[in-house]
Amino acid sequence: MGSVIVIGIAPGSGVADEHVRLIERCGFVVASNSQRPLIDGVAAAEIFPVAPVQAAIEAVRKRLNISDVVVLASGDPLFFGIARRLIEEFGKHKVCVIPAVSSMQAAFARFRETWDDAAFISLHGRCMDNIVELLERNSKSFILTDPANNPAAIASRIADESAAKFEIFVAERLGATDERLTAGRPDDIAQMSFAEPCVMIVKRLDAADTESTRFPLFGLREDEIAHSRGLITKDEVRAAALHRLRLPERGVLWDIGAGSGSVSVEAARLSPRMEVFAIEKEPAEIANIRANIERFQASNIRLIEGEAPSALSALPHPDRVFIGGSGGQLAQIIEVVGKRLKPGGIVAVNAVIERTAEAAPKLLMAHGFRVETSKIAVSRTRWNADGSATTELNPITIITGYSELTQSTLCR
Repeated sequence: MGSVIVIGIAPGSGVADEHVRLIERCGFVVASNSQRPLIDGVAAAEIFPVAPVQAAIEAVRKRLNISDVVVLASGDPLFFGIARRLIEEFGKHKVCVIPAVSSMQAAFARFRETWDDAAFISLHGRCMDNIVELLERNSKSFILTDPANNPAAIASRIADESAAKFEIFVAERLGATDERLTAGRPDDIAQMSFAEPCVMIVKRLDAADTESTRFPLFGLREDEIAHSRGLITKDEVRAAALHRLRLPERGVLWDIGAGSGSVSVEAARLSPRMEVFAIEKEPAEIANIRANIERFQASNIRLIEGEAPSALSALPHPDRVFIGGSGGQLAQIIEVVGKRLKPGGIVAVNAVIERTAEAAPKLLMAHGFRVETSKIAVSRTRWNADGSATTELNPITIITGYSELTQSTLCR
Protein backbone atom coordinates (compact mmCIF):
# COMPACT_ATOMS: atom_id res chain seq x y z
CA MET A 1 0.00 0.00 0.00
CA GLY A 2 1.02 3.57 -0.60
CA SER A 3 1.17 6.46 1.86
CA VAL A 4 -1.07 9.48 2.43
CA ILE A 5 0.88 12.72 2.06
CA VAL A 6 -1.02 15.63 3.62
CA ILE A 7 0.25 19.00 2.40
CA GLY A 8 -0.74 22.18 4.18
CA ILE A 9 -1.30 25.37 2.19
CA ALA A 10 -0.69 28.66 4.00
CA PRO A 11 -3.34 31.41 3.68
CA GLY A 12 -2.85 33.20 0.35
CA SER A 13 -0.11 30.81 -0.80
CA GLY A 14 0.13 28.39 -3.68
CA VAL A 15 1.50 24.87 -4.00
CA ALA A 16 5.31 24.75 -3.81
CA ASP A 17 7.22 23.29 -6.80
CA GLU A 18 8.41 20.25 -4.85
CA HIS A 19 4.81 19.51 -3.84
CA VAL A 20 3.67 19.85 -7.46
CA ARG A 21 6.19 17.14 -8.34
CA LEU A 22 4.73 14.93 -5.59
CA ILE A 23 1.26 15.37 -7.07
CA GLU A 24 2.53 14.56 -10.57
CA ARG A 25 4.22 11.40 -9.28
CA CYS A 26 1.11 10.21 -7.42
CA GLY A 27 -1.37 11.25 -10.09
CA PHE A 28 -4.17 11.53 -7.52
CA VAL A 29 -4.95 14.43 -5.19
CA VAL A 30 -7.78 15.19 -2.77
CA ALA A 31 -8.59 18.90 -2.56
CA SER A 32 -11.37 21.33 -1.70
CA ASN A 33 -13.14 23.42 -4.33
CA SER A 34 -11.21 26.50 -3.19
CA GLN A 35 -7.91 24.66 -3.73
CA ARG A 36 -8.67 23.32 -7.23
CA PRO A 37 -7.36 26.43 -9.04
CA LEU A 38 -3.97 25.84 -7.39
CA ILE A 39 -3.55 22.46 -9.12
CA ASP A 40 -5.67 22.66 -12.28
CA GLY A 41 -2.55 22.96 -14.37
CA VAL A 42 -0.77 19.95 -12.88
CA ALA A 43 -0.30 17.30 -15.55
CA ALA A 44 -2.02 13.91 -15.22
CA ALA A 45 -3.50 14.72 -11.80
CA GLU A 46 -6.89 13.25 -10.97
CA ILE A 47 -8.61 15.59 -8.49
CA PHE A 48 -11.09 14.15 -6.00
CA PRO A 49 -13.22 16.45 -3.78
CA VAL A 50 -12.56 16.44 -0.05
CA ALA A 51 -16.28 16.71 0.76
CA PRO A 52 -18.10 14.63 1.71
CA VAL A 53 -15.21 13.42 3.85
CA GLN A 54 -16.30 9.77 4.07
CA ALA A 55 -16.40 9.48 0.27
CA ALA A 56 -12.92 11.03 0.10
CA ILE A 57 -11.65 8.54 2.70
CA GLU A 58 -12.94 5.60 0.65
CA ALA A 59 -11.40 7.02 -2.54
CA VAL A 60 -8.06 7.38 -0.77
CA ARG A 61 -8.29 3.81 0.57
CA LYS A 62 -8.89 2.43 -2.93
CA ARG A 63 -6.11 4.50 -4.51
CA LEU A 64 -3.55 3.45 -1.89
CA ASN A 65 -3.53 0.00 -3.48
CA ILE A 66 -1.96 1.63 -6.54
CA SER A 67 0.18 4.55 -5.36
CA ASP A 68 0.71 7.28 -2.81
CA VAL A 69 -2.05 9.87 -2.41
CA VAL A 70 -1.72 13.62 -1.85
CA VAL A 71 -4.32 15.42 0.28
CA LEU A 72 -4.30 19.21 0.29
CA ALA A 73 -5.29 20.95 3.53
CA SER A 74 -5.43 24.47 4.88
CA GLY A 75 -2.51 25.61 7.03
CA ASP A 76 -1.40 23.00 9.53
CA PRO A 77 -3.40 19.81 8.81
CA LEU A 78 -2.95 18.72 12.44
CA PHE A 79 -4.58 21.88 13.84
CA PHE A 80 -8.33 21.08 13.76
CA GLY A 81 -7.61 19.65 10.32
CA ILE A 82 -8.18 16.56 8.21
CA ALA A 83 -4.91 14.91 9.27
CA ARG A 84 -6.56 13.74 12.49
CA ARG A 85 -9.22 11.80 10.55
CA LEU A 86 -6.66 10.36 8.12
CA ILE A 87 -4.45 9.13 10.97
CA GLU A 88 -7.49 7.54 12.64
CA GLU A 89 -8.38 5.76 9.39
CA PHE A 90 -4.95 4.68 8.13
CA GLY A 91 -2.61 4.85 11.14
CA LYS A 92 0.36 7.09 11.84
CA HIS A 93 2.77 4.92 9.88
CA LYS A 94 0.79 5.55 6.67
CA VAL A 95 0.36 9.33 6.96
CA CYS A 96 3.02 11.98 6.28
CA VAL A 97 2.15 15.56 7.25
CA ILE A 98 3.80 18.61 5.66
CA PRO A 99 2.48 21.61 7.63
CA ALA A 100 2.25 25.24 6.59
CA VAL A 101 1.42 28.40 8.52
CA SER A 102 -2.09 27.94 9.89
CA SER A 103 -4.92 30.48 9.92
CA MET A 104 -4.36 30.68 13.68
CA GLN A 105 -0.70 31.63 13.31
CA ALA A 106 -1.48 34.06 10.49
CA ALA A 107 -4.23 35.78 12.50
CA PHE A 108 -2.05 36.24 15.58
CA ALA A 109 0.75 37.57 13.37
CA ARG A 110 -1.56 40.04 11.64
CA PHE A 111 -2.67 41.48 14.99
CA ARG A 112 0.81 41.17 16.56
CA GLU A 113 -0.50 39.10 19.45
CA THR A 114 1.37 36.20 21.05
CA TRP A 115 -0.38 32.82 20.91
CA ASP A 116 1.66 30.64 23.28
CA ASP A 117 -0.71 31.70 26.08
CA ALA A 118 -3.96 31.18 24.14
CA ALA A 119 -6.71 28.57 24.33
CA PHE A 120 -8.03 27.12 21.06
CA ILE A 121 -11.70 26.52 20.30
CA SER A 122 -13.37 25.15 17.17
CA LEU A 123 -17.03 25.94 16.60
CA HIS A 124 -17.23 24.27 13.18
CA GLY A 125 -20.61 22.54 13.27
CA ARG A 126 -20.66 22.61 17.06
CA CYS A 127 -22.87 24.07 19.75
CA MET A 128 -21.66 27.31 21.33
CA ASP A 129 -23.93 27.23 24.39
CA ASN A 130 -20.99 27.39 26.82
CA ILE A 131 -18.72 29.64 24.78
CA VAL A 132 -18.93 32.55 27.23
CA GLU A 133 -17.84 30.34 30.14
CA LEU A 134 -14.82 29.14 28.13
CA LEU A 135 -13.83 32.67 27.14
CA GLU A 136 -14.14 33.91 30.73
CA ARG A 137 -11.74 31.21 31.91
CA ASN A 138 -8.96 32.20 29.51
CA SER A 139 -7.04 35.41 29.10
CA LYS A 140 -6.85 34.86 25.34
CA SER A 141 -8.77 32.52 23.02
CA PHE A 142 -8.63 31.68 19.33
CA ILE A 143 -11.88 30.57 17.69
CA LEU A 144 -12.49 28.82 14.38
CA THR A 145 -15.93 30.06 13.35
CA ASP A 146 -18.54 28.85 10.87
CA PRO A 147 -21.53 30.57 9.19
CA ALA A 148 -23.85 29.88 12.14
CA ASN A 149 -21.28 30.48 14.88
CA ASN A 150 -19.98 33.65 13.26
CA PRO A 151 -18.08 36.51 14.93
CA ALA A 152 -21.17 38.73 15.23
CA ALA A 153 -23.20 35.96 16.91
CA ILE A 154 -20.36 35.11 19.30
CA ALA A 155 -19.79 38.77 20.16
CA SER A 156 -23.52 39.19 20.82
CA ARG A 157 -23.43 36.28 23.29
CA ILE A 158 -20.45 37.83 25.07
CA ALA A 159 -22.13 41.23 25.28
CA ASP A 160 -25.35 39.72 26.66
CA GLU A 161 -23.96 37.18 29.13
CA SER A 162 -20.64 38.44 30.49
CA ALA A 163 -19.71 41.33 32.72
CA ALA A 164 -16.04 40.79 31.86
CA LYS A 165 -14.21 43.15 29.52
CA PHE A 166 -13.09 41.72 26.17
CA GLU A 167 -11.42 42.90 23.00
CA ILE A 168 -12.18 40.97 19.82
CA PHE A 169 -10.03 40.62 16.70
CA VAL A 170 -11.58 39.21 13.51
CA ALA A 171 -9.57 38.11 10.46
CA GLU A 172 -11.63 37.61 7.30
CA ARG A 173 -10.43 35.70 4.24
CA LEU A 174 -6.82 35.55 5.36
CA GLY A 175 -4.37 35.70 2.45
CA ALA A 176 -6.99 36.65 -0.14
CA THR A 177 -6.98 39.94 -2.03
CA ASP A 178 -10.04 41.05 -0.02
CA GLU A 179 -8.57 40.14 3.38
CA ARG A 180 -9.95 42.34 6.15
CA LEU A 181 -8.85 42.78 9.77
CA THR A 182 -11.20 44.20 12.40
CA ALA A 183 -10.71 44.93 16.11
CA GLY A 184 -13.31 46.13 18.58
CA ARG A 185 -15.37 45.52 21.70
CA PRO A 186 -18.16 42.89 21.75
CA ASP A 187 -20.97 45.48 21.35
CA ASP A 188 -19.33 46.82 18.21
CA ILE A 189 -18.46 43.46 16.64
CA ALA A 190 -22.01 42.19 17.28
CA GLN A 191 -23.37 44.84 14.87
CA MET A 192 -21.08 43.92 11.97
CA SER A 193 -21.19 41.28 9.23
CA PHE A 194 -18.22 39.20 8.12
CA ALA A 195 -17.31 37.17 5.05
CA GLU A 196 -16.39 33.49 5.27
CA PRO A 197 -13.97 32.08 6.10
CA CYS A 198 -13.00 34.03 9.17
CA VAL A 199 -11.35 33.43 12.55
CA MET A 200 -11.44 35.27 15.85
CA ILE A 201 -9.11 36.15 18.69
CA VAL A 202 -10.89 37.05 21.94
CA LYS A 203 -8.74 38.75 24.54
CA ARG A 204 -9.87 39.27 28.10
CA LEU A 205 -8.76 42.70 29.28
CA ASP A 206 -9.52 42.22 32.99
CA ALA A 207 -8.26 38.64 33.39
CA ALA A 208 -5.69 39.53 36.03
CA ASP A 209 -8.28 41.36 38.13
CA THR A 210 -11.13 38.84 38.16
CA GLU A 211 -11.94 37.33 41.53
CA SER A 212 -12.61 33.86 40.13
CA THR A 213 -8.99 33.44 39.00
CA ARG A 214 -7.87 33.54 42.64
CA PHE A 215 -9.70 30.31 43.41
CA PRO A 216 -8.50 26.80 42.62
CA LEU A 217 -10.06 24.76 39.82
CA PHE A 218 -11.25 22.26 42.44
CA GLY A 219 -11.30 22.44 46.22
CA LEU A 220 -13.42 25.48 47.08
CA ARG A 221 -13.87 25.90 50.83
CA GLU A 222 -17.19 26.43 52.57
CA ASP A 223 -16.16 29.94 53.67
CA GLU A 224 -15.54 30.89 50.02
CA ILE A 225 -19.05 29.93 48.88
CA ALA A 226 -22.05 32.08 49.77
CA HIS A 227 -24.49 30.09 51.94
CA SER A 228 -26.96 30.54 54.79
CA ARG A 229 -26.89 29.21 58.36
CA GLY A 230 -24.25 26.60 57.63
CA LEU A 231 -26.52 24.89 55.09
CA ILE A 232 -23.96 23.76 52.54
CA THR A 233 -22.62 20.45 51.30
CA LYS A 234 -19.46 20.14 53.37
CA ASP A 235 -16.10 20.14 51.58
CA GLU A 236 -15.25 16.48 52.14
CA VAL A 237 -18.74 15.30 51.19
CA ARG A 238 -18.81 17.51 48.10
CA ALA A 239 -15.52 16.05 46.92
CA ALA A 240 -16.79 12.50 47.41
CA ALA A 241 -20.10 13.20 45.65
CA LEU A 242 -18.38 14.74 42.61
CA HIS A 243 -16.05 11.75 42.46
CA ARG A 244 -19.07 9.43 42.46
CA LEU A 245 -20.70 11.40 39.63
CA ARG A 246 -17.71 10.86 37.29
CA LEU A 247 -18.44 14.12 35.49
CA PRO A 248 -18.23 14.07 31.68
CA GLU A 249 -16.52 16.81 29.69
CA ARG A 250 -19.84 17.62 28.01
CA GLY A 251 -23.43 16.87 28.91
CA VAL A 252 -26.15 17.90 31.32
CA LEU A 253 -26.13 17.82 35.14
CA TRP A 254 -29.22 18.30 37.28
CA ASP A 255 -28.43 19.53 40.80
CA ILE A 256 -31.76 18.97 42.57
CA GLY A 257 -32.25 20.82 45.84
CA ALA A 258 -29.12 22.77 45.01
CA GLY A 259 -29.09 24.82 48.23
CA SER A 260 -26.17 27.23 48.02
CA GLY A 261 -25.16 25.76 44.66
CA SER A 262 -21.80 24.52 45.97
CA VAL A 263 -21.99 21.24 44.01
CA SER A 264 -23.14 23.09 40.88
CA VAL A 265 -20.27 25.58 41.12
CA GLU A 266 -17.56 22.95 41.57
CA ALA A 267 -19.02 20.82 38.78
CA ALA A 268 -19.31 23.82 36.43
CA ARG A 269 -15.70 24.79 37.05
CA LEU A 270 -14.45 21.24 36.54
CA SER A 271 -16.44 20.76 33.29
CA PRO A 272 -16.97 24.19 31.70
CA ARG A 273 -18.50 22.61 28.56
CA MET A 274 -21.19 20.91 30.62
CA GLU A 275 -24.64 22.45 31.21
CA VAL A 276 -25.47 22.57 34.92
CA PHE A 277 -29.06 23.11 36.06
CA ALA A 278 -29.35 24.15 39.71
CA ILE A 279 -32.92 23.53 40.90
CA GLU A 280 -33.89 25.33 44.13
CA LYS A 281 -37.13 26.65 45.66
CA GLU A 282 -35.99 28.63 48.74
CA PRO A 283 -35.58 32.40 48.10
CA ALA A 284 -32.54 32.76 50.39
CA GLU A 285 -30.76 29.89 48.66
CA ILE A 286 -31.70 31.21 45.23
CA ALA A 287 -29.97 34.47 46.18
CA ASN A 288 -26.90 32.49 47.27
CA ILE A 289 -26.79 30.59 43.99
CA ARG A 290 -26.97 33.84 42.03
CA ALA A 291 -24.15 35.30 44.10
CA ASN A 292 -22.00 32.20 43.59
CA ILE A 293 -22.62 32.11 39.83
CA GLU A 294 -21.44 35.71 39.61
CA ARG A 295 -18.51 35.30 42.00
CA PHE A 296 -17.10 32.25 40.25
CA GLN A 297 -18.26 33.38 36.78
CA ALA A 298 -19.90 30.01 36.25
CA SER A 299 -22.03 31.03 33.27
CA ASN A 300 -22.72 27.40 32.36
CA ILE A 301 -24.99 27.14 35.43
CA ARG A 302 -28.70 27.69 34.75
CA LEU A 303 -30.68 28.57 37.88
CA ILE A 304 -34.13 26.96 37.91
CA GLU A 305 -36.41 28.49 40.54
CA GLY A 306 -38.91 25.90 41.58
CA GLU A 307 -39.54 22.57 43.26
CA ALA A 308 -38.71 19.15 41.90
CA PRO A 309 -40.09 17.11 40.29
CA SER A 310 -42.38 19.66 38.57
CA ALA A 311 -39.45 22.02 37.85
CA LEU A 312 -37.68 19.26 35.89
CA SER A 313 -40.23 18.92 33.10
CA ALA A 314 -38.77 21.56 30.76
CA LEU A 315 -35.10 20.62 31.30
CA PRO A 316 -33.03 18.60 28.79
CA HIS A 317 -32.43 14.95 29.62
CA PRO A 318 -29.53 14.64 32.08
CA ASP A 319 -26.29 12.68 31.91
CA ARG A 320 -25.76 13.10 35.65
CA VAL A 321 -28.10 13.89 38.55
CA PHE A 322 -27.19 15.00 42.07
CA ILE A 323 -29.98 15.06 44.65
CA GLY A 324 -28.94 17.16 47.61
CA GLY A 325 -32.48 17.80 48.85
CA SER A 326 -35.83 16.36 47.90
CA GLY A 327 -38.37 18.24 50.03
CA GLY A 328 -40.15 14.99 50.85
CA GLN A 329 -40.54 14.17 47.14
CA LEU A 330 -37.72 11.64 46.78
CA ALA A 331 -39.86 8.86 45.30
CA GLN A 332 -41.40 11.19 42.71
CA ILE A 333 -38.01 12.71 41.83
CA ILE A 334 -36.33 9.32 41.35
CA GLU A 335 -39.26 8.20 39.19
CA VAL A 336 -38.64 11.15 36.85
CA VAL A 337 -34.87 10.61 36.92
CA GLY A 338 -35.34 6.92 36.16
CA LYS A 339 -37.34 7.78 33.04
CA ARG A 340 -35.22 10.66 31.77
CA LEU A 341 -31.60 9.89 32.68
CA LYS A 342 -29.61 9.17 29.53
CA PRO A 343 -28.14 5.69 28.95
CA GLY A 344 -24.91 5.38 30.89
CA GLY A 345 -26.01 8.06 33.34
CA ILE A 346 -25.28 8.28 37.06
CA VAL A 347 -27.39 9.61 39.92
CA ALA A 348 -26.02 10.40 43.39
CA VAL A 349 -28.22 11.06 46.41
CA ASN A 350 -26.90 12.74 49.57
CA ALA A 351 -28.80 11.39 52.57
CA VAL A 352 -28.55 13.26 55.86
CA ILE A 353 -31.34 11.41 57.65
CA GLU A 354 -31.57 7.64 58.04
CA ARG A 355 -34.99 7.45 56.41
CA THR A 356 -33.59 8.81 53.14
CA ALA A 357 -30.54 6.52 53.36
CA GLU A 358 -32.85 3.51 53.63
CA ALA A 359 -35.37 4.58 50.98
CA ALA A 360 -33.08 5.82 48.21
CA PRO A 361 -31.40 2.46 47.37
CA LYS A 362 -34.76 0.69 47.13
CA LEU A 363 -36.23 3.41 44.94
CA LEU A 364 -33.21 3.40 42.61
CA MET A 365 -33.17 -0.39 42.30
CA ALA A 366 -36.88 -0.36 41.50
CA HIS A 367 -35.98 1.73 38.43
CA GLY A 368 -33.24 -0.63 37.25
CA PHE A 369 -30.15 1.01 38.74
CA ARG A 370 -27.24 -0.84 40.26
CA VAL A 371 -26.71 0.80 43.63
CA GLU A 372 -23.72 1.45 45.86
CA THR A 373 -23.68 3.36 49.14
CA SER A 374 -20.89 5.10 51.04
CA LYS A 375 -21.21 6.47 54.56
CA ILE A 376 -18.94 9.39 55.27
CA ALA A 377 -18.13 10.47 58.81
CA VAL A 378 -15.93 13.56 58.94
CA SER A 379 -13.84 14.56 61.91
CA ARG A 380 -12.04 17.90 61.59
CA THR A 381 -9.20 18.90 63.87
CA ARG A 382 -7.74 22.38 63.86
CA TRP A 383 -4.24 22.69 65.30
CA ASN A 384 -2.62 25.79 66.74
CA ALA A 385 0.00 26.71 69.33
CA ASP A 386 -2.47 26.30 72.20
CA GLY A 387 -3.49 22.79 71.22
CA SER A 388 -6.21 21.39 69.01
CA ALA A 389 -9.98 21.47 68.64
CA THR A 390 -11.95 18.66 67.02
CA THR A 391 -15.35 18.97 65.38
CA GLU A 392 -17.45 15.95 64.45
CA LEU A 393 -19.73 16.55 61.46
CA ASN A 394 -22.98 14.69 60.96
CA PRO A 395 -22.40 11.51 58.95
CA ILE A 396 -23.68 11.54 55.35
CA THR A 397 -24.66 8.58 53.20
CA ILE A 398 -24.06 8.91 49.47
CA ILE A 399 -26.25 6.56 47.45
CA THR A 400 -25.10 6.14 43.85
CA GLY A 401 -27.20 4.65 41.09
CA TYR A 402 -25.60 3.42 37.88
CA SER A 403 -27.65 2.78 34.78
CA GLU A 404 -27.34 -0.53 32.96
CA LEU A 405 -24.89 0.80 30.35
CA THR A 406 -22.62 2.24 33.05
CA GLN A 407 -22.69 -1.07 34.93
CA SER A 408 -21.38 -3.05 31.97
CA THR A 409 -18.72 -0.43 31.30
CA LEU A 410 -17.50 -0.41 34.90
CA CYS A 411 -17.37 -4.21 35.11
CA ARG A 412 -15.02 -4.68 32.15
